[in-house]
Amino acid sequence: MEQDTASQANTAASTQTVGNAIVLMEDIYEQLKLINYEEELKKKDSSFKPISPFYFAVPLQSNPTQQFHFFVLIVNWLLQDILKASTQTFDLYEDPITTCSNICL
Repeated sequence: MEQDTASQANTAASTQTVGNAIVLMEDIYEQLKLINYEEELKKKDSSFKPISPFYFAVPLQSNPTQQFHFFVLIVNWLLQDILKASTQTFDLYEDPITTCSNICL
């Protein structure tokens, strides 16, 4: 009985987390549209296709590598072109953990 209650609590927490991620991603998506991300990123990478409002909210089952590639592309563009930060260009083919660590630095 206790195990069922714990399982239900975990499921409810997981559902709430996904719901929060979707709401946050919708907000981020609207802000990206305001700064014309589609045209700007297409100039940097011809393989870039417009993302959906939920693109980063849940793992992409069909191609997580492409999802990570677009994430790095967007972060790199935001840091260098929008914020004019002097950051390195992130290697899209490097280990994802190393790439994420470099982004945070």
